[in-house]
Amino acid sequence: MSVEQTNITSGIEVKKQNRASILNKVFMFLLLKKTNAFFAVLRSVCPLLYLKRSNLVVVTRYEDVLQALSQPSSLRVVTAEKIERSVGAFMLGRDDCVENHRDKAIMQQVMRCDDAVTIRLLVEDRCRKIIDECRQRGEIDLVPSYSRRVPVLMAASYFGFATTRYPPAELERSMFRWARDTQRDIFFNHRNDPEIHRRSVVAGRELRAYLRELIPQRQLLIDAGGQAEDVLSRLLRMKFDNGFNRECIVSNMAGMLIGTVETSSKAVVHIINQLLLRPKTFAAAKRVAVAGDDSLLLKYCWEALRFQPLSPVVTRFCASDIHLAQGRTINRGSKVLIAVQSAMHDGRALDRPRDFRVDRPAEHYLHMGYGQHRCVGERVADLMVPVMVRHLLLLPDLRAMAPIETEGGFFPDHFKLGFTPC
Repeated sequence: MSVEQTNITSGIEVKKQNRASILNKVFMFLLLKKTNAFFAVLRSVCPLLYLKRSNLVVVTRYEDVLQALSQPSSLRVVTAEKIERSVGAFMLGRDDCVENHRDKAIMQQVMRCDDAVTIRLLVEDRCRKIIDECRQRGEIDLVPSYSRRVPVLMAASYFGFATTRYPPAELERSMFRWARDTQRDIFFNHRNDPEIHRRSVVAGRELRAYLRELIPQRQLLIDAGGQAEDVLSRLLRMKFDNGFNRECIVSNMAGMLIGTVETSSKAVVHIINQLLLRPKTFAAAKRVAVAGDDSLLLKYCWEALRFQPLSPVVTRFCASDIHLAQGRTINRGSKVLIAVQSAMHDGRALDRPRDFRVDRPAEHYLHMGYGQHRCVGERVADLMVPVMVRHLLLLPDLRAMAPIETEGGFFPDHFKLGFTPC
């Protein structure tokens, strides 16, 4: 090949790379900045978007999304290795296997339905104390002061992370950092940034080391007749003959913390933001809060979150060909973006999806996932979130003082709210 031909070939390759880079940037802009409009177009004209150069498939219709999330053997969690390196063999990183079903069943057994009163009173107490601290100031920075703190404090008590060997404030800071650094890598490090992954591994190791130190202490209390009813104590009282050992307890306790803190915080921030954007809906939700009807308020919460969910997509890797509705196929080896936000706005399944309605059936909400990887802490979230939202709605003349600030586009860091001092 001549020098001239080589230069021409190189120029063509550069142009292809530049074009691919531009297309990728356009795709990410539409996905993150014009999300609902982008998904609406795709649902209508291209329900399965194939990006051949990136080997990427985007699933947008409700029926297809549910079908995709129901096939864990074919569509696998892409972060399994990250989870393993950070917190060990947590159930989220295991698809359609005995260990996944075993661990989920055990964790659901120790997070009992009759814990509802305990959880609600615990969250009420934490919310009330934090709100009382800022009543006279007439403002609150929602994220650091409230929406992160309440889930951490709840996890310390109900999950059983608390210990007398660490000052509460120090443990609170550590629990928050462990949860944040691990979740950022596991759920949002799509570009596989090595520094984000390194921090996740460090945080996961520290978290597991803390639990390995805590477990013998808690076991001594149990052996001495202690009757603590936190999740960790219940696990330690149980006898297993199915391979569920101490390391399984460590990994699943770590996973519960990771799945609780930032997700709950983000949910509360997004719910309040969406309610404030709709004055009439906000007023209606406030009346429900005044009446103390948390069951109805939960419907306002999940409907608000439908308009600003925790994440627009769930990422999977296609391990074998799968066939969706109307002959649509996802080929083995594809990276798959399952657009849960799009599914929750699909007019083929939802009546008047653009309207804010609190009478929608529960199955139209995908905030807790669907299928095998549906959130094991769903009952805790259903209890905690409306209580947290209610205490905020009861503040007089609640308003946003500034837009939500996010760190790196991952988690809300600040959301400053004002209200009439009381």
